[in-house]
Amino acid sequence: MSDGRDTHDFADTVPGPETGPFHSGFAALVGRPNTGKSTLVNALVGEKVSITSPKPQTTRNRIAGIINGPGCQVVLLDLPGFQKPRDLLTGRMQEAVEATLAEVDLILFMLDASKAIGAGDRFVADSVFAAGTPVIVIVNKIDLVGRGRLLPQLDEASRLGDFRELFPVSALTGEGLEPLLTAIAADLPEGPRYYPEDMVTDQPEAMLVA
Repeated sequence: MSDGRDTHDFADTVPGPETGPFHSGFAALVGRPNTGKSTLVNALVGEKVSITSPKPQTTRNRIAGIINGPGCQVVLLDLPGFQKPRDLLTGRMQEAVEATLAEVDLILFMLDASKAIGAGDRFVADSVFAAGTPVIVIVNKIDLVGRGRLLPQLDEASRLGDFRELFPVSALTGEGLEPLLTAIAADLPEGPRYYPEDMVTDQPEAMLVA
């Protein structure tokens, strides 16, 4: 990333030997608009591969961020923000999101720690936990709240459905990202390398420049 903050190559923390079974798979990031999905993808990949903006719905297409670690490859799918369709565009975007949930190996369900869990989050949770795909819950933006406010948020998040693990993180500062990435890699099945080892995204160069 190029915003001047201290960055870390989280790919170096992915567990797995150079020899032995190779683990790989696709993990879809879903959540209400503006929960920080694109920021998380960029932080874990170590490069800006997904658009970030304070404006909701900046991400309108599925974007893959690729993490190559020892013995594994994690493909993060940054999906458009999950919401009830209100027009043709959001309806098509929502169809794409829901179709992806049943195809991936893991769902990363993101919540915003700075906002109360509401009807919108529960709407997302209903689809996430009905998909039959393993789920990791991520409560992002913990840098914006104190411990006294965070703990009730984590407790409420834990009641949304049946999940593998729950991680409080800050995609902006990097707090909590190493154990999160370790858990993501551990939940992926044995599989092939889907992308060349030097690739960090499936987006064309022109899209990244734009």
